[in-house]
Amino acid sequence: MMPLSVVSSYPANGSASASTFTPIEGLARNNADVSVIFLNNNKIPIKGIGGPCNDPFFSATNQSALTHKDFYWPDSPITAIGCTDQYAFGNSGTSQWTEPMAVLDTSDWGNYTKDWDLSARQVAAFAALTWALTQSGGIDRVILGLETEALLAKKYPGVFAGFQNPIPNDQWKKEVDYWFKNGLAKLQLQLINIAIGPPDITLPGLQNVLPIMSGDRDDLVEMICSSQKVHNVEFKNYHRTGFITLIAIGGFLILCPVLIRSFYTWYWKQREDVLSWTSYGYLQLLRMAAEGVGVHGWWDCDSDTPYLKPLDSLAGDLDARRVNEINRRAHPGWKVNVVNGHVYPGRRASEEHRASEENTPQVQTQVDSEPGIEFAELGREAAASSSTQV
Repeated sequence: MMPLSVVSSYPANGSASASTFTPIEGLARNNADVSVIFLNNNKIPIKGIGGPCNDPFFSATNQSALTHKDFYWPDSPITAIGCTDQYAFGNSGTSQWTEPMAVLDTSDWGNYTKDWDLSARQVAAFAALTWALTQSGGIDRVILGLETEALLAKKYPGVFAGFQNPIPNDQWKKEVDYWFKNGLAKLQLQLINIAIGPPDITLPGLQNVLPIMSGDRDDLVEMICSSQKVHNVEFKNYHRTGFITLIAIGGFLILCPVLIRSFYTWYWKQREDVLSWTSYGYLQLLRMAAEGVGVHGWWDCDSDTPYLKPLDSLAGDLDARRVNEINRRAHPGWKVNVVNGHVYPGRRASEEHRASEENTPQVQTQVDSEPGIEFAELGREAAASSSTQV
């Protein structure tokens, strides 16, 4: 395990104000917060990548006497990194910027921006931002908050069985970048906390900081408390323009091919290639199968949806009880009626045919469809020569 410790110095008004150490002359700054992070490597061997580790924070160039010759002892039991935090405010509308400053000097932002002609809402935003800065702090607060999880190398590439896995020579940059991004996340969280307020206002020890944040200006208090966009932790933010654009483009890509195909097949529906395309439709295949067993009278055969007239005409019945002659297994087939040589689907002819034929002798035969039988060839003569009942 490689523990970290940190000391810091916070100047205010150009001189030291709050510090846990006294910076030497070359390290002291009057316009920045200074933090020094110390690493106690506990003499953990570090595996080299094609040689020793030359990272200044994890420097290990002394080859170990262990059986693993690609491991190196740290050059020093304690190493350190110095970091500075500075803050500057800007007005995007006028491109005006303050000079970089330490966090304790940000509370005097009113003097730095007095010539900026800020609106009341901009002033309220400045007040909330500076308060969040003082509460979140710099890199030293990140180290103290993360504790044992503050070292990125401990997690990746990680320590295994008392040995440090290979570390690149620029690992210290990744560590500082990790701390800096955590500091930005803390700042964002503070702004959210200002917006949503305390979880329970009845908790003891709570202090109303609005008068301090707003400088006792009632108009700023009202704006700070009414300008929230975050009301709870379940809030999800999205870009409205991007969302609408995604829906519009996605809808166009979905509907455009459908509309083009529908128009093409409608306008040129008698063309050979269009008729060939339409014939592979599910309903067209069913129509051709029905015609194969003698069901005629179809309309709109060149469209996607053919239909019979009248609309209540029967298209046939399935006989699920008939048996295949080859393997004697159930073999559903299409049942049709032949009346005086005419093929009718279903178990009965239409009412109109019955009315016209009720006083004349009829020849009726029930035919079960089999593959290879052409029902179109059934005529009056074929029906008359078959086994009939008059």
